[in-house]
Amino acid sequence: MASGSSGNCAIIDGIIAIDVGVPPTCVVEYVFLTHHHTDHTKHLDKVRNAQLFCLHETAEKLYAKNPYITPNCIIPGRAVPIFVPQDGVTADAEYTVLPINVKHDAPCVGFDISKQIYGGEVERILFTTDFNSIVDEMSVVRALREKRYDEVYIECNNTICYDDLIDVYFPADGEKPPKDEFHRRRSYENHCNVGYLISLFERAGYSEQNRFTEPVTLLHKSSFYYHQNVERIVDLCKIANIRNPFA
Repeated sequence: MASGSSGNCAIIDGIIAIDVGVPPTCVVEYVFLTHHHTDHTKHLDKVRNAQLFCLHETAEKLYAKNPYITPNCIIPGRAVPIFVPQDGVTADAEYTVLPINVKHDAPCVGFDISKQIYGGEVERILFTTDFNSIVDEMSVVRALREKRYDEVYIECNNTICYDDLIDVYFPADGEKPPKDEFHRRRSYENHCNVGYLISLFERAGYSEQNRFTEPVTLLHKSSFYYHQNVERIVDLCKIANIRNPFA
């Protein structure tokens, strides 16, 4: 799995890829895109034989540079079933990919993905990156509270708090704001920060005394914007099982 502004791609069981901002490390049969930004789509040409799933708005943005794509359009809240027959030795598997509407600076979704091996239990993960907040938060809060997810992969781009943006830079006429100020505000406004994650787990009923024990992997972390309010990552670790708080 690769996660960050230089490229994003996650592979599930060597079958499904979520985003192709870096070339997949194996031949996949299905590709699901979160949104059209280049760091999530620039290697579409490497997966021409895979079935492609994305939002209609994402497809429209991609057609100009990728006229060969024939995407299946997905709708938030409408699950996509995928049946994977095996070789007669391994049991057949069925995946259900549910797009989750999230807020970003482009039309974007996360995914609630479940897998069932016939004759076995259902495995389920939450995967969402590049978002400021989840549109239908309560459905995710309920799923977290009821421990429906075996693993959670979720963005924690920065540790910026609103108070960090009080020192707004006011440029003179015709002057551009400093690059750092632009990116700092953009990170806060368009990406998930640690405060939102703490709130999400707290609303699901978790605390230091009642910790979320399923593994949580943080995605799309910006090392540059982790130097402020680092103690908030520690606070998140106290209520959730974070596998990679600073790595």
